[in-house]
Amino acid sequence: MHFDPKRDSFLNPMRTQLLDLYTAQLPSFRAVRQKLGQGKRGGPFLLAPHEAYASQPRPLLIVGQETNG
Repeated sequence: MHFDPKRDSFLNPMRTQLLDLYTAQLPSFRAVRQKLGQGKRGGPFLLAPHEAYASQPRPLLIVGQETNG
């Protein structure tokens, strides 16, 4: 999925910073995908927090591993 900051009004400053970081790493993502070849794989799963996340008194991020998904 490609995000266009001019089109996608849901981009807040945090999402814009993350998008810039992800875009800068796109060549690395592609290199890993090419190295692994075709097959069953997923991700990377990239964060896209809701705009209210940054204003929470105690922002919480839970990271886990999905299995058999």
